[in-house]
Amino acid sequence: MRNDIHPGVSATLSGAEADIVATTTEDGAPTAGAKGRAQADPTSGGAGGQFRVLVNPTCQDLLSFVLSLGALISIIAILVLLGWDTLRPTITIESISMPKNFADEKGFGPDVASRRLQDAINMILARITRVDPPIAAPQTPPTLPSSLNAGDVPVFRSPGEQPSFKQQSDLPSIVIPGVGVSLDSFAMTIQSFLGLERRLTISGEFTIFDQHLWLVLRSNRSNRRRIFPKEASSDPNHPEPKEAGGDPDHPEALLDRAATELLDKLLPPLGAMAHNNAGCDRHREGKSDEAISEYRIAIQVDRNGATPHYNLANILSEQGKREEAISEYRTAIQLDPKFAIPHVRLGNIFSDQGNREEAINEYRIATRLDPNDAIARNNLGNVLRDQHSPDEAINDYRAAIQLDPNDPTAHYNLAIALINQGKTEDAISEYRTVTRLDSKNAYAHLGLGNALINQGRTEDAIVEYHTAIQLDPKSAAAHLYLGYALSSQSKSEDAISEYRTAIQLDPKSADPHVSLGDSLSAQGKRDEAINEYRTAIRLDPNDATAHNNLGTALQDQAPNEAISAFRTAVQLDPGSVNAHYNLAFALSENGKPEEAISEYRTAIQLDPKNEAAHLNLGKILSEQGKPNEATSEYRIDIQLDPKNEAAHLGLSHALADQVGPSTPQEQVVHLLTEACEQILLASRLDPGAGYLSFARQIDAKFGDRGHCPPQ
Repeated sequence: MRNDIHPGVSATLSGAEADIVATTTEDGAPTAGAKGRAQADPTSGGAGGQFRVLVNPTCQDLLSFVLSLGALISIIAILVLLGWDTLRPTITIESISMPKNFADEKGFGPDVASRRLQDAINMILARITRVDPPIAAPQTPPTLPSSLNAGDVPVFRSPGEQPSFKQQSDLPSIVIPGVGVSLDSFAMTIQSFLGLERRLTISGEFTIFDQHLWLVLRSNRSNRRRIFPKEASSDPNHPEPKEAGGDPDHPEALLDRAATELLDKLLPPLGAMAHNNAGCDRHREGKSDEAISEYRIAIQVDRNGATPHYNLANILSEQGKREEAISEYRTAIQLDPKFAIPHVRLGNIFSDQGNREEAINEYRIATRLDPNDAIARNNLGNVLRDQHSPDEAINDYRAAIQLDPNDPTAHYNLAIALINQGKTEDAISEYRTVTRLDSKNAYAHLGLGNALINQGRTEDAIVEYHTAIQLDPKSAAAHLYLGYALSSQSKSEDAISEYRTAIQLDPKSADPHVSLGDSLSAQGKRDEAINEYRTAIRLDPNDATAHNNLGTALQDQAPNEAISAFRTAVQLDPGSVNAHYNLAFALSENGKPEEAISEYRTAIQLDPKNEAAHLNLGKILSEQGKPNEATSEYRIDIQLDPKNEAAHLGLSHALADQVGPSTPQEQVVHLLTEACEQILLASRLDPGAGYLSFARQIDAKFGDRGHCPPQ
């Protein structure tokens, strides 16, 4: 029996090419029929009711496709997981056996021990894992002092680049459907078949012996090779060396040591990173010996790492072990030829050693490897400036500023170079930039004060010196330069006070003693001044100024010793005009005119506009019966200073002395006329000097050929 289809009740599926009528037989099997939409008989009911169903074949195909695609995706996923599980490097920490009584007493069971070991390893890895690349701290530029330990470079790994550590109880068990075998087991089988050693299993046990806690860890490679501790004891009564034992109350300490050695042995690059970064920490803490030890361990663990060599070299350089430092820097460069910073450090060492060509070469290599290294450009500028290449130095300073406009160091060094070129206004601008970028920079205020002194702005300079002292009360240089400024204002007592403060702050500096001696000498305290000069010479035997000023102080009471001091000053500084002039004056006063003439000529050669040298040379030449040469010197002096009455008087004498019995009459008149003019000029410049008495001598030489003064 089956239900009939109600007449007129049929429907067409939208979008179908051919609709299929599905009916059910008495046993519920579907049958195909004519077009129409299946509809339940409203009169039928209960379990015994029969119905017909019309099914869309497109939906059925879609369902089959989805099921097939899902199966395919599942297969691909299993293959991907299997490949990843086969190839990924994994280190599994098995449960670490513990003595039962220890585990019961301390609550430190096998799973806890393995977990603590994993935690110790993860803590080390966390310190050497960072997403962003490391930034190397800048080197210390030679000119502007700052922190010396800023150059160490930590090293980091990118997350996921190294094997992961897993505790065995944490590993998920993925079973391949329909096979009944875990994915992990299948992967291990493939690894064994292919000979891949991508998995490492760590196992071990704690033991208590001789009231010490001992830990042994092994790996599954090389017949369960032991990996902690490093060496076995030769004493059969002690399973481990004494230093491998630990305090039973602190098993974590033993696990921390084990974690470090595990990384060193199993993952040398990571172990080296950890030791390198620990060395950086110790160096920042001022523990140089411990830092050196960590760097050397890093080098032993991974001999391909350049950074530990670089950091080790930094400490060796600080300790004055320059040759060892150079060797380590060169090793770092050999291991990593693109490592720019070691070249900068090498340049610093060579610069300090006075080997400027080598320094320039290293700095140029650094700028080629890293065109954005502002420190290398700054330091290159320093060496070029010292090598008397100011234009090149200024170009490098400006390049450094362009790379890092907010670094005050390059601005400061540029200001010094501009001062040396006489561009005081530009230098002042750079110094002010430094004070804006670093308001607490005492050196900038000190340099600014010196630049203002060059412009004659003494009051403004004094303000800057006081600011420098306020920022750095222990700056001997600030007190010294403030003393100079006060001395120029004839404030001798205040200047002396500043010099004495500078001496207290820097007892080994000769400069404050020289300046103090100058102020004491100006006050007429010659003995005290001589004592300060001698102290300066004892502190710095090569200080030419101290020798020169000592000679000046000794000239009246010990002329021979003064001459000796002047000679030493000339030897130390052959370009010193003052030393040559003072030596010439002392020789002249002590009856050595020929030597005096030679020294005056040297002083004039060094400084052609030195009026006093021309005047004194003219006087000696006149006294030596060389009026023609004397006349030449007096004329030059008058050109330099037309109001120098002594030069006019000397020229008058030299002209008159040229008149002799054989002098032609016309030349006699000419010489005596000019001599008379010069004596009258001298008399007008200094009316109270009594120069007119010499005019009468000239008048007598005229005879009946003229008069002086003219009538």
